[in-house]
Amino acid sequence: MCGYCIESAGVERLLTKEKFTEEDLLFFSDFFIQEIVDLNQGIHTLLSFILDSEITEKDKLEQLNSHIILCRLLENLIDYGIDSPNYNSLLQNDWIVKSIVCESLENTCRIENLNRVASWLPHLNSCYNLNRWDSDEPIQKANKQFPNIHFFYPLYQADTYFNKVKWHTFLNQADLPKECMAILNHYISWWLKGGDLKENDSSHIKERLAGTGVIYDPIMTVPKEERVVFDLAFRALFFSACYLSKLHLHNDCVKKLILTPPSKIPFFDGMDLWLQRKATERIYRFEGVSFFLHSIDDIRTMLPLYLMEKCNITGYDKNALCQAIKLSKQYDDDFEMFYEQLCCGISITSVLNAEKELEERQKRLLASLSDSDRKKLRELVIKEALEEFPEFSESLDEQAIECCMLSKVEDFIAGQDLT
Repeated sequence: MCGYCIESAGVERLLTKEKFTEEDLLFFSDFFIQEIVDLNQGIHTLLSFILDSEITEKDKLEQLNSHIILCRLLENLIDYGIDSPNYNSLLQNDWIVKSIVCESLENTCRIENLNRVASWLPHLNSCYNLNRWDSDEPIQKANKQFPNIHFFYPLYQADTYFNKVKWHTFLNQADLPKECMAILNHYISWWLKGGDLKENDSSHIKERLAGTGVIYDPIMTVPKEERVVFDLAFRALFFSACYLSKLHLHNDCVKKLILTPPSKIPFFDGMDLWLQRKATERIYRFEGVSFFLHSIDDIRTMLPLYLMEKCNITGYDKNALCQAIKLSKQYDDDFEMFYEQLCCGISITSVLNAEKELEERQKRLLASLSDSDRKKLRELVIKEALEEFPEFSESLDEQAIECCMLSKVEDFIAGQDLT
């Protein structure tokens, strides 16, 4: 499983209006908090599933993903302003304020400073120790890849989110649009296109996976130190995409985010995919459908499908997008059930039920095989896997072998060539 898998399953839940459950917490909580319309309600829903009374506030913030919460708050701040009722209603949520403190650099969220600008928040004294950055060192690391990261330093200071003078001072800088464009271009070149992005070699990955039964994990190609830089810069990147799209400035740069998928397999939290979805949503909101129609061959098919549901697109825009998606070079059968619900009114639930029936039939067929036939099918599946991944001959994944056997069993029984 990877960021793409979780995104696909998350979009499926958006389409089916399926409620978030406790079982979903492990895999989908990040997507859920990224996409839910009412952030306060989303936080409340996630907290209702965290029932362990022994869990610390820091652990709760990690499960809520304070990084995502702060970015959601930042978008609201950009769109509505620091004095807006909308923004201030979010600051009434203790967990949003705790997220600000948690995600700010340590020397910027001292209680004496915050109380000066937010004395109406009595719980600040109890959440000072939630901060997870103990120095400015992470910013120094990010500076190597993003030379202008220090320009965005106020976004990493807690009092920026409470002090309107400090917020407006940052926002009114003449060079802000240029710096936003510069940091997004650095990100596109480094993370999305893979320029100068370090990666682990296959021997390192194989060593890390030894004894796990996993053949290969593409997520592990990106070293931890590169991911740390990405995480640090993300807030500035998210701000830049939201800010430029709202002001219709340098939107070609924001559109590059939509046109350029990550060079490596996304992590489970899918932050790079979220930034791409956010750029998609905001370009449509401020410019309309034209860009997507003209660029459909270069856009991941999931993005316009997601867009139709997220923005509740109807009328001409919906009809034009549906037609463009079906003719797109990016379109394939993997998107059929999303397309059918959005463009043809065929419920995804009925498609999923049909897939479940197919899986159950395959399981019955596999169980009906004699021991000798089952062994033969297994050997053929393993042979096929080793032809594709010869370097992992000693660590085949049993679950993957079983899935392949299920997908091949009907052809096997029909006497067709498995290869």
